[in-house]
Amino acid sequence: MVNARSGHVRRAMCFWCLGTAYLTLSSRADAFGGTFAFNPTPRSTALDGTLRQHFCRSRRASSIRSAESYQKPNPTPLWTLKVTQLLLFSANVCLVRFITVYYHELGFSRKLMGLLQFLMPMMSFVGGLFWSVIVDRTGSYRGTLTSTSLLGVVAVFGYLLPQIGHNLPLLLVITLLHGFLTAPSGPIVDGLCLKVLSEQTAAKKEDYGDQRLWSAIGFGSMALVAGKLVDIYGTKCIFFCYAVLVGLNILVVQLFIYDSPSSNQKGAPPQVSFTQWLKTLLKFEPLWMLINLLIYGMLIALIENFLNVFIVQDFKNAPNVIVGAATAVMCVFEIPVFKYIDNLWTKRGYSLVTVLWFAELVMALRCFLYAILPRHQPWLVLFVEPLHGFTFAAVWCATVTYANRLALPGTEAKMQALINGLYFNVAAALGSYFWGCASQKPPAGLGFTNCFILDGVFTIAWLLIWAVGYAMKSRMRKSRTYP
Repeated sequence: MVNARSGHVRRAMCFWCLGTAYLTLSSRADAFGGTFAFNPTPRSTALDGTLRQHFCRSRRASSIRSAESYQKPNPTPLWTLKVTQLLLFSANVCLVRFITVYYHELGFSRKLMGLLQFLMPMMSFVGGLFWSVIVDRTGSYRGTLTSTSLLGVVAVFGYLLPQIGHNLPLLLVITLLHGFLTAPSGPIVDGLCLKVLSEQTAAKKEDYGDQRLWSAIGFGSMALVAGKLVDIYGTKCIFFCYAVLVGLNILVVQLFIYDSPSSNQKGAPPQVSFTQWLKTLLKFEPLWMLINLLIYGMLIALIENFLNVFIVQDFKNAPNVIVGAATAVMCVFEIPVFKYIDNLWTKRGYSLVTVLWFAELVMALRCFLYAILPRHQPWLVLFVEPLHGFTFAAVWCATVTYANRLALPGTEAKMQALINGLYFNVAAALGSYFWGCASQKPPAGLGFTNCFILDGVFTIAWLLIWAVGYAMKSRMRKSRTYP
């Protein structure tokens, strides 16, 4: 009798230990989507049956809790969006502003520099579309940003190889990988911002501009810091600065950013094929928006890429500090525009097209002001630079919002990749080539004064065409509605 009773106790203790181990393991496995099977033998006593029922109830409760936690992931805190914008644009400015200085130290010709500066943005355009398709299909902003950031750092360190200065094929491969792997830093982060902002509660309502203004802070402040570091340690330090800042961003992404639901989860939007997505872009409104972005990007390339050359070349005795001060002023005045420009369409009732039209008109004014500035007073340039807040921050904020409204569900990342690549890569490359040839001193070119006048005239002419296009489309729509 005693042996039988002790056998029951030992069996009960075994079931208790196994059950405890099962619950522990199942709680860990549920986090990874796995399950464990616990099937005790059919032979048992009444005490065994009681324990089995207890563990079955615990298993069902554990499964329900795991399913609820899986369906309702922790929300991404908004401060992480700001930090990501700050770190990534701080990292990017290290290469954007100083990579040509590194090329110069390696002894590259202007022709080779121009080729590299053309190939990298073109590959970034391709890479941005490729990685955005991955994000739209998987919903994994976190995984895509982490993997491409790590591979991008490896590619960027390829510029430090000893053979890079005299091995053209290797240089081209490194440049193409650099463009392809670092492409998601802009469009994917913009898409992540829009995704997270769309899920926030009304009590915590913020807009895209509240996040993007931190990119201006990072870009402007790191431009000054990187310049000082280059003076102290040489141009090679830009690659290490880039790696450190990207590494910090990876840490933030891994710890605090959560992936969106993937396409195979319940409630996710239906998949839209790449062909279907391209067909939607051929409709009037998306196509007209993209054409405007391309043309405007080509027109503003004269200012974005050649303003520093204009200051140094055309003004008499212009100190180098003006070049850095001009960039700082531009970034400072981006911040309030990013912060408050959305009030025009969310609270004041202005359409996004109207905001875009008037902001782009300011660009024409900016060009005319550069053309008439007295060339013996270079400091007057700093009084024109505040207009950059409208000509870039307002235009970009309105364009991102407009594109997100036009995007089909499940194609938001692709749309952001398209507008980022079209503006920052394709339009910038084409505009740089055109204005680079046109802005040369006569007789080889028109000179900067004539180029700024021509740029202003082109901008006004295009805005008239753009407005007429919208007016004709609106009239056609009304005629179809009221025959």
